[in-house]
Amino acid sequence: MFIPDIEAYSYPSICKTLMLHTSPDNTPNKALVDALETPLLRDNRLHDNIWAPQGQVFLSGTQALVRMMLMQRQHDERQHLNTRGLISGYRGSPLGMVEQVIWQQGVKFQNAGIEFVPAINEALGTMQLMDTQRVAPNTTRTVDGVFALWCGKGPGDERASEALKHGNAFGVSPHGGVLVVAGENRASVSPARPAHSDQVFQFSHMPVVSPADVSELMSFGLYGFALSRYSGACVGMTTLSEVVDSSATVDLAAIHIQVNGWKSPQVVQTQTGHVAPEQHKRWPDLPALGSASRQQDKLAAVAAFAQVNSIDCRVIDSPQAHIGIVTAGKTHHDLMEVFRRLGLSEEALSAAGVRVLKLGLTYPIDSPRMHAFAQDLREVLVIEENAPSVEQQMRELFKDETARPSIVGKHDALGLPLQQPSDLIVQVAHWLQQYTGSALGIPHLQYEGLRREPLSGLKPPTCDYLTSY
Repeated sequence: MFIPDIEAYSYPSICKTLMLHTSPDNTPNKALVDALETPLLRDNRLHDNIWAPQGQVFLSGTQALVRMMLMQRQHDERQHLNTRGLISGYRGSPLGMVEQVIWQQGVKFQNAGIEFVPAINEALGTMQLMDTQRVAPNTTRTVDGVFALWCGKGPGDERASEALKHGNAFGVSPHGGVLVVAGENRASVSPARPAHSDQVFQFSHMPVVSPADVSELMSFGLYGFALSRYSGACVGMTTLSEVVDSSATVDLAAIHIQVNGWKSPQVVQTQTGHVAPEQHKRWPDLPALGSASRQQDKLAAVAAFAQVNSIDCRVIDSPQAHIGIVTAGKTHHDLMEVFRRLGLSEEALSAAGVRVLKLGLTYPIDSPRMHAFAQDLREVLVIEENAPSVEQQMRELFKDETARPSIVGKHDALGLPLQQPSDLIVQVAHWLQQYTGSALGIPHLQYEGLRREPLSGLKPPTCDYLTSY
């Protein structure tokens, strides 16, 4: 069956096509017709993925970022906040298609309360967004706040690092927020070298979230705005090309449930005892007069918010655990694919004493949650795509404790190089065998053949430039 017009994929036309073409005797395929009768699919077309109010939608990574801005606007309306959104930045892969998605929406996108203003360069785009955070102290304002999204490729945040540091030091509006999204291509297809945006964000004292897939581009983006508003800090989000260039079906209901489950600032302060000093945007306050203390105040607010509203997840637990694995962002899917190829179920790993923690907030790591995870563990293996950010934070966290696990990742316990993304399956297999012996029954591996294969299901096999290196 071939239907050249994509608009023909509406519910009535599909039903008609099914009646005519789905069986030799021209009888309808009842199972498919019944499926189309569900509220999730009825009357949806492919281009409804940006505007469908509920159900399941098929989205690319760039479409997910655009839709996330619309969802933030809708969420604010439900909270009786009169806000607007602004998107800026500098065009470049792998986020260069964001403006194309926006322009395809036409005037409808602007009427929804979101402005898109391309910048001449990365730094000017950053300053444009930071200026939106001056709404709160402005007595002539017409909105409660402006939430702002910066998009650019990894080297762009390096070029704009000075503007990011200044903007983060000044702070953001309590009903605004700034999310800085940096697209990274580990294979250096567009830039001359791989970027490490998470290090740039940390250098600017910005918290960092690391989505692992298309759905998390939306949920972590919304989390980033909530975190930014509470802490007064800009929030960085790293997006690898394997994630943002991919597409997936996203359950909108699951995202709404997650967002609606986050506790309010008042509840965060009640449950944690956090007393927030004034770390938001003030005028005519100059941040240099108290820059160091305000940066620490922001990070303390991040820690309090994350303690109550966490996007970290303990994927595999074990009451008799003696080793653990910590993943960050896309590497979590890589690890789960390693387990699948090795024939290891979650039940088998749990029985062998293995814990697995998936981090969403990768800087600063949630100290109480990490302590609870590492309790009674001999060693923790940290798997992360970029520089050893999480590994170094964990080494710092446990360095003064007498009963502490050994931390290995990019480096072993002696500080020697250990982990390369292309050898992940080999190194995980060796590490598990070292601590579990024959308990997991890991088969003998044809290492040379396996290490050349991309591990993540997010990578299209026909695109060589998407393979991790």
